[in-house]
Amino acid sequence: MNSDFKKDPDWTAAIAAYEWIQQIKMSFSVSEDFRIDQVIYNGENDITELVKKVKPIF
Repeated sequence: MNSDFKKDPDWTAAIAAYEWIQQIKMSFSVSEDFRIDQVIYNGENDITELVKKVKPIF
């Protein structure tokens, strides 16, 4: 994953954030109106739109 981050840091961070958000949803009883408004990493990199584009792989 480290080499993926070097190749495309924003997309790699978006995938990790998506997975983390899914874990939160599964771990807690979240209401129907639960949502994430913004996703930022390293204090300045806004990847909100990229996280919205991540699709689960089945």
